[in-house]
Amino acid sequence: RDQRNLLANVIEGTNVGTWRWNVQTGETEFNERWAEIVGYSLKELAPVSIRTWEGLAHPEDLKVSETILNSHFGGILDYYDFECRMKHKNGSWVWVHDRGKVIEWTADGKPLVMTGTHSDITARKQTEEALQGSESRLNRIVSAAQDGIIMINPAGNISMWNESAARIFGYSAEEALDRNLHELLAPRRFREESLKAFTKFTGSGEGGAVGKVVELIALHKDGREFPIELSLSSVCIENGWHAIGVVRDITERKQAEEELREVNHRLEKATERANDMAAQAMMANSA
Repeated sequence: RDQRNLLANVIEGTNVGTWRWNVQTGETEFNERWAEIVGYSLKELAPVSIRTWEGLAHPEDLKVSETILNSHFGGILDYYDFECRMKHKNGSWVWVHDRGKVIEWTADGKPLVMTGTHSDITARKQTEEALQGSESRLNRIVSAAQDGIIMINPAGNISMWNESAARIFGYSAEEALDRNLHELLAPRRFREESLKAFTKFTGSGEGGAVGKVVELIALHKDGREFPIELSLSSVCIENGWHAIGVVRDITERKQAEEELREVNHRLEKATERANDMAAQAMMANSA
């Protein structure tokens, strides 16, 4: 009696549906919560059998369920454990975590009685789907960005590398991920300085919200050095500060600046010569 009371309290406290299935005859027993998960009362579903479950389960999930069941019956899996969709009374699909185990076998080793539980995991699945949707949108944005976007973990290793970063530095994501940022992208003479600056930046997270923009010399996969503009921000993930870098190749800008400086220099020289000539002309006229 005590054991039955304990079991009843556990079932009530965990809010799970329970089922008992005679595998050989198809006879089933469900509790009221089992029916409530899909919007019914047991009375509405009566008479119940294994066909009740089959009629409510998503056809695609039934195929997977059968495979898992056979693995359990064959001793490959200790338990039957599956997340599936069931048709709610209102026409929607609800997600159920279905778990069970054979507790009695026939004399010739066939499964006889199996018991288990149903847990409503619809809310969790909806949250997971929303999160996956957000991650998918973020990934599309990151992939489409014209600037390189890189994330570096506290050890200085690359954990995010978008398509523009691959274009800028010449390394594919497969080549760059988990590699040390400073050894991969910093020219040898700058590596120690680069590592010290990174450690200082991420050590306390002081750069976090506003970010820091610097101009650096980077190393391309083909060995050439080129100028970049790097905007750094830091974010705390799992109790560690990670750096997020937005990288822009400023080679063309630097070339344009150099050309502009050269033009200005020539103009200054030309102006000086013109002034000298004008001064000489004035002195000649005075004479």
